[in-house]
Amino acid sequence: MARNYNAEWKGLDQGVEQTWAPDVIMETLRVIAAHQPVSHRESTDPFYTAIQEKVPHIKWFSRDKKDNSFRPIFRRSNTWKKLGLIEELDKKYSLSVAGKDLLVGRTSIQNVLLNVCKNHTEDNEKPFVIIAQALAQTSKKQFSVDELINICRHWRPQDGDVDTVQKQLLPIPPSELKSSIHKTRNRRFRSILKILQSAGGVLLKGQTVEVNSIELLHSLNSEAELEDAVFKDKLESKETVGSERRPSQQRREVSTERTIADFVIQAKNTSDENGEHWLHLVETASREHEQTVFNLHCYLKQLGLKTFELAGGYDLHAEIESKPGILFEIKTISEKNVGKQIRTAVSQLYEYAFKYREELGQNNHLAIVLNKNPLSFVEQWILDYLSEDRKINLYWFENDELESYAKSIEIEKLL
Repeated sequence: MARNYNAEWKGLDQGVEQTWAPDVIMETLRVIAAHQPVSHRESTDPFYTAIQEKVPHIKWFSRDKKDNSFRPIFRRSNTWKKLGLIEELDKKYSLSVAGKDLLVGRTSIQNVLLNVCKNHTEDNEKPFVIIAQALAQTSKKQFSVDELINICRHWRPQDGDVDTVQKQLLPIPPSELKSSIHKTRNRRFRSILKILQSAGGVLLKGQTVEVNSIELLHSLNSEAELEDAVFKDKLESKETVGSERRPSQQRREVSTERTIADFVIQAKNTSDENGEHWLHLVETASREHEQTVFNLHCYLKQLGLKTFELAGGYDLHAEIESKPGILFEIKTISEKNVGKQIRTAVSQLYEYAFKYREELGQNNHLAIVLNKNPLSFVEQWILDYLSEDRKINLYWFENDELESYAKSIEIEKLL
């Protein structure tokens, strides 16, 4: 005789389910990074204008019908807070340490999602873990959501084989299936399964759920902290250049449909807690940096060139048929940091040109692209050093036009 258990679980979120999609989580995190601290209770905060442009399919706020008061999405759905990716101080949101680690690549979004699922507890039970165990242990390829609910009401790991227990179960009565209580129960289970789907463990198609990754489901039952190795991209193979490259560090062509550059800089292996990974994050999250990369991509596209990016590596690489390509490092500058930014760019260009020489080819032209004209606050010897000694071309955007230093070679002449 099968036992009875409580499976009236609420899950992690009863608000807007779309906010648990990995791309939405990451995009929102980038916007928060660019605008922090975010006054999320204020409709005039620039965050809302930016996020509506980046993620337009989600309604980020509404107005109360009675008094027209501002009602942000964070009132009822705060995915980022539940994931521990943001923190609140003085009624303002900023990235937490975990949020910074995710954005710079120290961990993966799957790792974050699965760890939250693993630790979520209701009535001294872990709903996500129980569901994952049931799906991982059964021989069936797929279940209906109601079948899974029925199993969770009558099975726990100590009860033995899932298939044996399920054979003993009577279907949920039709009268109960039609009840409002069960419809709420079904909706909540689907919400739980959608988060497991975002984490990569299952596939949810309407009212049908099937296993996507046994390994991920088993990892939820592990006592150890989840390792990023679990989430190794299946596309990574022997053909991937550089065996030391991280799973998410893959060269890809910049999409012709993209509306603005989107780069996730991976943290470097460093013991320096104030190391370059956070400086890279600040720069990458910067709207100026994104806009400069985007403008360069559009300019190169007009010249008929394909542009490629490498997360955790170079900003852009332009291929030129039958000729050496152009490797670009993009920097945002001010009068105070221009010297440091140029020195960093020079170092990175030589590092990336050597490190990725097998895929980029030899003798690439090297170029630094700045977000503004540097001539008024850069010493002349630095400009000459770049062009004459280092053979690095210097470009910048001014009035939406790409300008070049007098001693640099114009891009059109490199084609």
